[in-house]
Amino acid sequence: MRRIVYYQLGYALPVYLYAFAIFLYSHQSRLEIPIKIIGIDKLLHFIAYGVLAGLIYRACCKSQKVFISRKAYFISVICSVLYGFSDEFHQFYVPGRQTSEWDFMADALGAIVAVVIILKLNAGGQKKDERKEMKEKYFHL
Repeated sequence: MRRIVYYQLGYALPVYLYAFAIFLYSHQSRLEIPIKIIGIDKLLHFIAYGVLAGLIYRACCKSQKVFISRKAYFISVICSVLYGFSDEFHQFYVPGRQTSEWDFMADALGAIVAVVIILKLNAGGQKKDERKEMKEKYFHL
């Protein structure tokens, strides 16, 4: 019982809170970005969903279910991309906001790049044979 509570508080709760923060942020009618740089909103989408994918990956790795922990890379990308899609769909119904396929693409790309970086960092300390085995394990579903 303690292990489940520890997992929920330490690994799952940050995912829920971060996803809720994205929801609250996207539910605002008007958003003013203080930095006036072309494309900054896409960069913010990229970073936000990269962080979300990292948090989901972290939670999946600590799961007691073997299938989830073994497919953490795949699950974190899929969940982040689906959440990005639902966020853009949600914005369609928020007055003063609009959906954008470019925002969705930035969300998806941020999640994918974050997981690739995590994959590279995890593979950095492994031998060549272990890396090959890991790639086969995670990418040949």
